[in-house]
Amino acid sequence: MELRRLVIACEGRKGKVPPSFLVASVLHQRGYRLRLFLVGTDSHLAVLLQRLCEQEVTLLDPWLCGSPKNLRVLFQAGADEQALNLILAPLSQGRLEEEKVHIDPLTADVFRHLGGAFVPLIYGDGSSMVTANLAQDVFRDAHRQEIGEPAAFLFASLPNLREYQLLELEMGRRMPALGLGFVPRHLERPLPSLEALLDGSSWRSSILPLRAAAAQLESLSGQIGWPFFSALASYCRFWEESPFPVEPLPARPLVTLLRPDDVDLAGNSWSLFLKGLGCRVVESPLTGGRIAERSDAIILLPGMARRVLLLMATDTGLRSQFPLAFKGTSPSLVMGGSLPPMGKKLFFGENIVRGLGVLPFETALKESESLSCRAEAAPPGLADDRGLLRGKERVRGWMPGNFKIRGAVDLPEPWSVSDEKGNPIPLPGGWSLGAAVATPLVLEPWSQPAIFRRWLS
Repeated sequence: MELRRLVIACEGRKGKVPPSFLVASVLHQRGYRLRLFLVGTDSHLAVLLQRLCEQEVTLLDPWLCGSPKNLRVLFQAGADEQALNLILAPLSQGRLEEEKVHIDPLTADVFRHLGGAFVPLIYGDGSSMVTANLAQDVFRDAHRQEIGEPAAFLFASLPNLREYQLLELEMGRRMPALGLGFVPRHLERPLPSLEALLDGSSWRSSILPLRAAAAQLESLSGQIGWPFFSALASYCRFWEESPFPVEPLPARPLVTLLRPDDVDLAGNSWSLFLKGLGCRVVESPLTGGRIAERSDAIILLPGMARRVLLLMATDTGLRSQFPLAFKGTSPSLVMGGSLPPMGKKLFFGENIVRGLGVLPFETALKESESLSCRAEAAPPGLADDRGLLRGKERVRGWMPGNFKIRGAVDLPEPWSVSDEKGNPIPLPGGWSLGAAVATPLVLEPWSQPAIFRRWLS
């Protein structure tokens, strides 16, 4: 099996669009057949990438997938033999005090398991000598972390072509490295808000400056060596095919995926997993959508709490249909930001909004976007045999940081939750309510394929 793989690991700047996203947008505009992957769990960046390139994005995280094998199967499920499989990743967790760059361990871990051509993208807003030293740090750190030499380098925020030529000379004195070009400083753009990107009527206008910047980047003759991207990926095309981790369900259950928006905050891993299980998947929007007749399972994908509440409150059909289905006997799942609207009240600053009242709890929403954290949930001592988790089973996911569930005293004992290092997190991890599951975590089905298979069967 052949899968052409290219990893662009980009330095991040707070509040700025990653330059690697402009590169991906240009490749899309030039007609390259792409499959997009994003390392990490940043919903904001996942939505932006989907909007820019108008296609699905798969989020990759080795810890959430539970094992390297599951990570490889997830990548394989989202990849395409005929496409350029483009993996966008963070290059580092920030520069060190001595102006050095160390490759993000998460990116290095993904690269070790998936392979491909590794292309760092470094901000070059200092002198050519300083930028060449940063590239040399990355070159050495790639050897230290045993991921091999970078196939090439990209740069961003250089003021002009002359500065890039000086940079190439400096790099040539330090290491054998190929430079693919640079994204000029004047093409840097602020990051659009998540609300604007999700708004069905205004998202096009919010990314218009980004598409204009991508068009300018493409029009700059000789600025970036675009043919090299496909060529480098072709050198890393061999792929050892991996079987799906569990047997498909022979009954081929019908699963309704309720989508809060036309883009996925958590990527398309749920869709890929269900199709790998052999399920018949019906995707339905919250606006004017319906739960498919005779559905064997219902999954409400993660959304932005205020938008989910607004969409479901204005759709009388789904608003009356969903609570009955959720409290029925078929497996149902509500997770992530789609959970708060199911409660009695939502508190946003001094404002109080009535929820849908499906479950007896309240939610405090935070004004600012907070970072999510990876987490592992475990059931309480007595677990329902119909529930998702039994005994000492655990499932992984990530906890959004922009809301907090409280006042759930009338619900059963919640799941306990801990971070990736095993430290307890003093928050409810979710509840099994018969065959239904309600959790603030965005569950990763690839973390425990056998558990989710049993729950759906």
